[in-house]
This record gives sequence, C-alpha cells and structure tokens, in this order.
Amino acid sequence: MFKAGDEAVIDTDLLNKITQAPNIRDGKELFLRTMRELNVIPVTHYYLAEREMQVCNKIATELIVEGHIKVFQKEDFIPDRETEEEYAGFFRKWYNYLNPEERIGKDIDIFNFKKSGHSMGEIHALLMARYMNLKILMSDDLDAKWLVKNSEMRGIQVYDLVDIYTLIGQREEKTITLSEVENIIRSENPLDSIEQKRRKKKKYIKVKNKWR
Repeated sequence: MFKAGDEAVIDTDLLNKITQAPNIRDGKELFLRTMRELNVIPVTHYYLAEREMQVCNKIATELIVEGHIKVFQKEDFIPDRETEEEYAGFFRKWYNYLNPEERIGKDIDIFNFKKSGHSMGEIHALLMARYMNLKILMSDDLDAKWLVKNSEMRGIQVYDLVDIYTLIGQREEKTITLSEVENIIRSENPLDSIEQKRRKKKKYIKVKNKWR
C-alpha cells in the first residue's frame, strides 16, 4: 500500500469507470472510499479536469469543485518558456508514437488541442507526474503503462483497476466489497464486443482470485 499522503495522478478513464459504474448507489462515495483505502490524495492535470472530466461526468465536477480532487494548473509544473518547449516536445513525441497515422507538428498548440480517443489525457497526466516528481499514476488505459515502459519515465508506477482493487482486496479489513469491484471492472458498454466482455471478465477474476 502507499504511504499516507502520497499524491496519485488520476486520469479520466479510471475516474469515470469508478464513479459511473452501474448498480452502484453512490459513485462519488465509492471513489472517495477507494482513495481512502489506498491512502492517497487524488490529483489531476487541469487539461483533464477542464476538457475531459467535467465535460460529461457530473460527479467528477462535484469532486473537483469540492476539493476532493486537487487540480494542478499549468504554472504549477511549467515555470518558464524553456520548460514549456521541452514539455511540448515530449508530448508531440509520445502522441506521434501512439498515433502514427495522425502525427502532429510544432504548429499545434498541445494545451488547446483535443482529439478524443488518442490518449491525450494520459500523455498530459504522465508529463505532469514527471515534471512534479509524482510517482503514482492511476489509469485504466493500456497506453499509460506502455508509455512508462518505453519512455524516459520509468520512475512512475502506473496502477490500473486490477492493480488498485487487488491491493485493496488483500487487506484483511476494507470498506470495498467484491460485488462493487465486479460492477466497476465488468461494467459493460452496449457497444462492447464479445472479446471485450471476455477481457473484462478475466480482469475481474484476476482480482477475485486474490481477494481475502
């Protein structure tokens, strides 16, 4: 488990999956309970807060407005022009790795550029973690783990939903139930393929097998 007071960068995908899980009475309370079990303080990048989280998730807005998720602004981790140029260079490099068919150049303002489904939030979250020397990113996007493994950020640990609830599940006393975890991890989208449903089931079973 983490040290008390550790700041963990939260990405949009993970936040949505916890707070919007079906058959959960109170997604907001479940998210806060999860963070308490992990002993971490959730933080996020202003880009994710403004352009992703608060766009389609009322609970995310409440968590941010009420101060449950701390939002770092650009000046908190980019103090000068030189740092901004370096940050933008890393962003373009990793974006182009992940999206080779839709590469972006220096003419793109990466702080205002938005394209859904292209892992932009994960890249911003990881870069903020790097520049603020934060060691924990909580993301359920596979690209986040791939980026850490294949970039200059190997000091950052990425935890997905399986990792998070396995840690919690191994505690003798906990406030999270296995049925809540199943609702989060196996949450089905009407557009899910049979293979996607199978993957979600396998992820849940992985947690279940280590649950105490």
